[in-house]
Amino acid sequence: MADWDNSAPFGWEEPVAVDTAGWVESTADAAAPDDVYSGIDPEMISKHDGGDDTCRNCGQSGHFSRDCTEPRQMTGECFNCGEVGHNKADCPNPKVERAFTGTCRTCGAEGHRSSECAEAVCKKCCGTGHTTAACTEKYNIYPDGLAFTDNADKAWDNLVLADMNGDVDDFYQAFWVYCKVAPELTLVQLEECFRETGFKWYLIAKEQSIPSPVHTNVDLQGNSDKKYQVSFQKTAKPRRAILAEGWPKTLEENLERLHDAGFPMDNLKPYCTNCEESGHSMKTCPQEKQVIEKPKVTCSNCNTDGHYVRDCPEPRAVRGGGGDVECKHCGESGHFVKDCPTKPAEKCRNCQEEGHRASDCTNERVMICRNCSTAGHAARDCPEETNMDNVTCRNCEEKGHFSKECPKPKDWSKVQCRLCSDFGHGAGRCPNPAGGADASTTAGENYTASAGPAVAAEGDWTTDAPAADAGTEGAAEWSSAPAEVSAW
Repeated sequence: MADWDNSAPFGWEEPVAVDTAGWVESTADAAAPDDVYSGIDPEMISKHDGGDDTCRNCGQSGHFSRDCTEPRQMTGECFNCGEVGHNKADCPNPKVERAFTGTCRTCGAEGHRSSECAEAVCKKCCGTGHTTAACTEKYNIYPDGLAFTDNADKAWDNLVLADMNGDVDDFYQAFWVYCKVAPELTLVQLEECFRETGFKWYLIAKEQSIPSPVHTNVDLQGNSDKKYQVSFQKTAKPRRAILAEGWPKTLEENLERLHDAGFPMDNLKPYCTNCEESGHSMKTCPQEKQVIEKPKVTCSNCNTDGHYVRDCPEPRAVRGGGGDVECKHCGESGHFVKDCPTKPAEKCRNCQEEGHRASDCTNERVMICRNCSTAGHAARDCPEETNMDNVTCRNCEEKGHFSKECPKPKDWSKVQCRLCSDFGHGAGRCPNPAGGADASTTAGENYTASAGPAVAAEGDWTTDAPAADAGTEGAAEWSSAPAEVSAW
């Protein structure tokens, strides 16, 4: 045992002594020199850090640049003339041509822009060698992604099959494929062929406005500015009243309209938002530029313009009406009932102390009899005789008698039907009994029983009045009226 092998097992690494000479212990008081990079780019530090609340647009304090109501200050150079104070879109100086050294987005070659590329495809006619704005050819009306075929008979068979299936998407695709195979066919010829073949679908030319100023109606030959708009319909007559407007009266009138009809599509012309006319953009508009007013920022707290409610220097107004709220206690404006200075202090009905309600009372619950006004028991357990001075009639709401002994006529507005839960009638006179119950068996199932001698003892279950006949079962239950006893 004396000759132990103290070498580390295979795979273990021997600990290496680390030279700690020159190390500096990290302390809280140690600070980095001023010329040492702290790891944070000064440009990334917020300009509002350290109490600086100056707007970088107008230079005033109290708001950010995104909330600034002043016009935007142009601090950079114009890309056209190099002057400061405006951008390239608003440059009043002549256009300065600069050499383009980038890559064309169309062909990928260097030395020219995509707008000057000879291989660029015109969006209007799908040709090359010219721009869309300078194109004088007819429109290419065919949708993209069509399953094109050179066989006209096969395209017609697909159109017949799509018509038999009745799916509008399939018919739409087959229709355009056939029109592309036979571009000489017109809408009138196709509609006449559809009627002779017995197609389900109709080509209806409706008189309706185009969707927007940048759209136009184009026929199958690429001619634009057509008057009527073509749509695929399964009937020659409108199926809804909302579709009847602009619908042709007869099939003959529809054929006449198809001579001057087309499908709506983008006219691919620039639209000026300044004069609202087509043919040029807002930058080249010959008319004076219209000044668009920015939306006003109105504070909902003080009702003044220029700032939001979060930046309002005025105290916050009272919610739910602000200063216009009317107190229901004193009739004055500016506060609610709970904050009324003239309102008397609340008195607890449990401990008779002021400053809180009975629902918030922390003292022991005190039970007061509503018959003898003494504490310690409820009215249903009162040993005293019924005090008629504390009995309230539910019909006339006067004291001194029960509702069934009331000399006044019955107030049906206080009677609630047990069938429909409406007031004004009982279950025996219910005009709409819920669940189809038989009215003849529900004469006693409302809160007012039918006329007849009372079986149970007299008592008012809403006023905790005790029963006169203690032997009657259930007469002491003041919280619910018996089925055969009048609750009035």
